Amino acid sequence: MTSSYAIIKSGGKQLKVIPGQAIWVEKLSVEEDQKYTFDEIVALSDDGKLIIGTPLVENASVIGIVQKNGRGPKLIIFRTKAKSNWSRKQGHRQPYTRILIQEILLNKKTIASVANQEKIALIKAENVKTETTKKVATDLVEKKIEVTPRTSATKVKKETLVKEVKPTTPITKEK
Repeated sequence: MTSSYAIIKSGGKQLKVIPGQAIWVEKLSVEEDQKYTFDEIVALSDDGKLIIGTPLVENASVIGIVQKNGRGPKLIIFRTKAKSNWSRKQGHRQPYTRILIQEILLNKKTIASVANQEKIALIKAENVKTETTKKVATDLVEKKIEVTPRTSATKVKKETLVKEVKPTTPITKEK
């Protein structure tokens, strides 16, 4: 089963999005916990069927909920001129909006939504062969641990498995 996705335009950039994914875009003038609709859809995949716009896909939209308006990490701009003892230091923090993608629509019909993605994740978790991987996959869905582009799978595994691992025998130091 292939997943549905959309390629949207926002802030002069193109982003590939799927339901349940959190994305960072240029600052939008929308309050937190409000819905936002992306109308500029460049391409759309509906279970393997690819729809490419000329230049945009008509009657397509992606709906998301604004989670946070914030500012990125501080960047330092330091300029100098050689042999003249001249320098300037300036800082910059880029404003951004974090949006959680809820659903992808085409002709006002839902192609993919967060509820469908959770069902797919549960099915995949049931088909996993090793118990530890199955445990991590079900924890991701049940506890709604969010995997963002800034977190890795190994970090999630460590976070979920460390809580449940208890040593049975005390560790002793050998001489």
